[in-house]
Amino acid sequence: GYAAIGGLALPFVISAIGYLLHTPKVSTPMDQIPDSLPLALMAVVLAPFFEELFFRGFLQPLLTRTFGLVLGILFTAVLFGGLHAAEYSFVWQYVVAISLVGVALGSLRAWTNSIVPTTLMHACFNGLQVVMVAFSKHQK
Repeated sequence: GYAAIGGLALPFVISAIGYLLHTPKVSTPMDQIPDSLPLALMAVVLAPFFEELFFRGFLQPLLTRTFGLVLGILFTAVLFGGLHAAEYSFVWQYVVAISLVGVALGSLRAWTNSIVPTTLMHACFNGLQVVMVAFSKHQK
């Protein structure tokens, strides 16, 4: 429950932070997702599963053992944000925002000692974004 609620609340928090950082609007692959069911499924199911398996399942425990909990979470989050940089035209505000998503996911991983809640939270985060993009496209 808490992971799903967090995943649904997180886009609003990140949007507010993006607003405060004066994040410019850039075209992203997310803009095409509402027009493509396979892309939507990839964004909501496959990407969260594989990204959580790698970042919070493999990398974060490795970096946490090496650098401690806080730095392990932060380093993993920055790498997670960096992975998404090209997707957002390397605009630094997006990298910061996605890195903050990584901090939230990493903190949940540390708290629960499992990637199951982080995967659910990540899927809900992406799912709400897909719905929001689809809704905004149909409002035009």
